[in-house]
Amino acid sequence: STTAYYLPATKDLFVGDAVINRLHGPILEAASGSWLGILDRLETTFPDARTVHPGHGASGPPSTLYEDERVYLRTCRKIAAEEIARSGFTEAAKQAAVERIDARFPYTNPTGIKDIVRSSVDGLFQELSMPNEAPVR
Repeated sequence: STTAYYLPATKDLFVGDAVINRLHGPILEAASGSWLGILDRLETTFPDARTVHPGHGASGPPSTLYEDERVYLRTCRKIAAEEIARSGFTEAAKQAAVERIDARFPYTNPTGIKDIVRSSVDGLFQELSMPNEAPVR
């Protein structure tokens, strides 16, 4: 879940860490699928928003920021799933996923997490190992 603040008079939407504009976000909580759902809810709940103010990174138009975050999350999920399919839930698969994510997204780390991409891959592997996890979308 997330908390968002909307100012109807200015159409500004403050979304906290639901959007992290072109920076590595922490997916370590094994909830990338839920995160994608939050983006969908923000978009439908605040259709008149003109400017989204993310938790980190520059503010911008909702459609751009939501889509960039979706691409990041979906791509990280896809990379993790491909490496799991190739090598199983192994350290080699995790390392390959980290390298591919770093290569695809040369983003900086806005958090105090030492190796955010590795932590995120650990979370993705945990999430994708859950029996009720929806297919990677």
